[in-house]
Amino acid sequence: MSAWRVAGRDGRISLFSEDALRDAVERGALPSDCLVWREGMAAWAPIEDVFPRPPRQKKAGPLSGFLWFLGVLLATALFLAAGAFSLALMGTDLLDEFPRDWLEVVWFGGAVVLAVATLLFWSAWRGATARWSSMEARGLVRILVALIALAGAGLAVFHGWQTDAISRIVRAADGMRDYRFTYVPQSRTLTIEGQIGPGFAKAVEAQMVAHPVRRIEITSPGGLIQEALTAARRLEARGGVTVVARRFCASACVVVLMGGEQRLADYDMTIDFHAIDSTTDLKLELQSYIQREQIIAARTYLVGRGAPEAYVVEAQRLGAGKIYRVPAVILAERGMLTGLVDGQGAPIAVAEGRARLAEELPGIELKPFPLSVTDPTLKDEAAGP
Repeated sequence: MSAWRVAGRDGRISLFSEDALRDAVERGALPSDCLVWREGMAAWAPIEDVFPRPPRQKKAGPLSGFLWFLGVLLATALFLAAGAFSLALMGTDLLDEFPRDWLEVVWFGGAVVLAVATLLFWSAWRGATARWSSMEARGLVRILVALIALAGAGLAVFHGWQTDAISRIVRAADGMRDYRFTYVPQSRTLTIEGQIGPGFAKAVEAQMVAHPVRRIEITSPGGLIQEALTAARRLEARGGVTVVARRFCASACVVVLMGGEQRLADYDMTIDFHAIDSTTDLKLELQSYIQREQIIAARTYLVGRGAPEAYVVEAQRLGAGKIYRVPAVILAERGMLTGLVDGQGAPIAVAEGRARLAEELPGIELKPFPLSVTDPTLKDEAAGP
């Protein structure tokens, strides 16, 4: 096929192959008033009649693509940070500041935004590189953009997949919101019963502000360790508060007990040390990290307040399936407890508590012992040694 001749306004004639001419027209490299001719045509014709120009599009320059690049990076960082923050909130009193389903919204919303941002990011860069003259540069940039887009899509899928896991964590924590408070003005005593769940520390603080509390009596199977640590530290900072363990006190309840200036317990009960474990069976790396940090924090606090380190370590060694029961009499003799109380809550001497046990349970040997946990909620029970 013969070559095309192109005549410019200056009368100069250039030769083009058909492919080269079409490419020049698409790129806008030729003036619109050029004339074209090739063998077989009766006369010269305006170039726009033979090769109509494509609709003029707004040029998407490198700056546009760069802005989308920053946008997708920002979206990725934002939702990764929000997701990590939401997991870090688990087991803290800060969680109550947000709506019940906040964690699920963050993670599912992150999946949607990342997916949309990835699509827009890819579209913007594809348009920006389409007009680059260097095929090598265009190819390299598109490879880089494709990799980033794949990473964004992967993160979107990850967020969506993790939504179910986050939902299970939220539901497990919400199931611990059964703590109850009763205040007796005559004795300035606050009674606490139930699991230590989300918002526990803040609720205790509110009770302390609303009432002149001098004594707290707690019966609890435990719960969220971070809530217990926060509550214990606030009790310790307030000072002058006596905390009494009644009937049953396990796991996180022991931490709250240690926040009291005076720490008492029923003479015929045990204090049940329990390994810190997650609220679900999920294996999330961030959750495992938080759990390890909580183990260290709880151990440091308990030992620093007078709990025998050997008991704390042994409970953690036994793992989540067992509790390590220690008679309150032994803990009073070792100084972790500052005293004992009788069935009416009146103080009694440690020697009297041991004598009563010897009379009620002749021949029993008082010593710490492990006990298998068949019910994770550890329902209230007579906790005699």
